[in-house]
Amino acid sequence: MALENIDQTTLKLIIKELLMENPSIIKEALQELIEANKSENVDTDSMRIKKIENLLNKDFDKFDDVFKALA
Repeated sequence: MALENIDQTTLKLIIKELLMENPSIIKEALQELIEANKSENVDTDSMRIKKIENLLNKDFDKFDDVFKALA
């Protein structure tokens, strides 16, 4: 069966069948995708991490008095 001739419904059925037989395949596939895209996304990931850190710092600053009172 050539991949060009598979319709979307058939492809979904094949993927579901594979996942039922071997659920860990999702994790393996995602890890491969992450590794493949790692070098391309370094800047994007760094910016995203920086944004998250800034948001956390703002929240901690905002609730600093509450944290101190709880301590």
